[in-house]
Amino acid sequence: VQKFPQWASRNADGSISKKNGFDWLSPINPEVQTFINALVSEVITTYDVDGVEFSDRIPAMPVEGGYDSVTVALYKLEHSGNTPPVNPRDAAWMRWRADKMNQWYADVRSIIKAKSSHLFVSSSPSIFPWSYQEYLQDVQGWIDSGIADHFIPQLYRYSFSDYAFELQNAIAQAGTKKKILFPGILMNLGTGASEYVIPADYLMKAMAENRKQGVNGEAFFYYEGLRKNNGKLGDTLKATYYKEKALVPERGESEWRFPASVVNETDSAVTKQGVWIQYLMKGFEGSVLRSNDSVPGAVLSYTVHVPAAGYYDLFTYRVPNTPWNSKARYTVHTSSDSMLFLVDQTDLTKKGWQPLGTFHLNAGMQNILTLDNSQGVPGRYTVADAAMITINRMLSPDVVLSAEVKDAPPISVPERYCILENYPNPFNPSTMLRYTVPQDGNVRLMVFDLLGREVRVLADGWQRKGEYSVVFHADGLSAGVYFAHLSAGPHRTARKLMLNK
Repeated sequence: VQKFPQWASRNADGSISKKNGFDWLSPINPEVQTFINALVSEVITTYDVDGVEFSDRIPAMPVEGGYDSVTVALYKLEHSGNTPPVNPRDAAWMRWRADKMNQWYADVRSIIKAKSSHLFVSSSPSIFPWSYQEYLQDVQGWIDSGIADHFIPQLYRYSFSDYAFELQNAIAQAGTKKKILFPGILMNLGTGASEYVIPADYLMKAMAENRKQGVNGEAFFYYEGLRKNNGKLGDTLKATYYKEKALVPERGESEWRFPASVVNETDSAVTKQGVWIQYLMKGFEGSVLRSNDSVPGAVLSYTVHVPAAGYYDLFTYRVPNTPWNSKARYTVHTSSDSMLFLVDQTDLTKKGWQPLGTFHLNAGMQNILTLDNSQGVPGRYTVADAAMITINRMLSPDVVLSAEVKDAPPISVPERYCILENYPNPFNPSTMLRYTVPQDGNVRLMVFDLLGREVRVLADGWQRKGEYSVVFHADGLSAGVYFAHLSAGPHRTARKLMLNK
């Protein structure tokens, strides 16, 4: 507001709209809309999110507002030059402002869905009709028009009877779209002597009432309450209503973030060559295996079930120690290539699950990782423990995974898709990017920083179908995360790059 005073919502007397302790921007001002749209785009592009939630603050404006110069000019343009009514609660004037916010909200939804149809648009407004009367939030319009994938009304009440009453109102408002209703429950608020934590019996009654009314999910505010009293509320939910996995209907009952596929070094899916001896040092599960580097030829190969073709983050579990190998050789087998990593197993700062990188893997049982002691030093040891993959949702936004991961048949994917990988990663000062062009056409490979600013154009022009490589030199750039974006005809993909200095 200080930097862009024209963005502020203003009351009829010209003062900045202030309500509930906030100074308000005007959500009808196109510049404000562009600003919020940019924030939304940055979040869904840069971060691995499941969607975006808009609360009782957005899109919203105090009913007293709307008298800023930009909003007034828009109103006059659509009303033959007439100024808005002086009474901020004039029904037609309220409706006009609410409709303007609805138009913008529909545009925000389009931005999110353009990134991926699987990203959710969620709304958690105050209860109706107060939300409309005081903040012009047309919640009913959002439900009826399909803007909101999830309707999360803030049913924050301190007694079960009050909660049950508001739940009935919310069900009536959702109507035939009750499946998108996930009521908000006040679980924890405040600190110290004034802190509120929902009583366990009230929580259980609320959960029972939700299920009785056919409501199959809820949201908690604040979630920290799950951990209060040594985790009592969280443990109670896990033992009762949350015993089973939650599979979201809008995603085809798929396990969107499936449990990580973990393979322990002693599992049958791991094949061994050479001499590996159990060493009684606590690893991920049980002890670890180690090979004496004085005896070359020790090799471990990890086979993992990959539920669908896509990009996965690959981790190894490490138990560092000074006698270990400083150049343990890991080879990652991707859908199109193999990549070599030398890992310092003596680095005491790298303990537990450590990432090797993000890679494109084909569906099915895949030999994704090999560890050997070929780079070892006599008298030292190469140590083996578990490996794990997790889906990278930012790079695989549309991959659908079966709920029963272990028994799922491979999911078919189009034969032609573009692949983008790099080695090394992290890197300094340069890294080799390798990519495939699935068909003849225009190709553009660019690198962006975290703010979405273009820092390099590595390829721009017509290329034949095939495999290519190019070096990204990061001279002059600051350390941090960058993103390589590849477009090849209708195909798009991206890769996260980590520059260390």
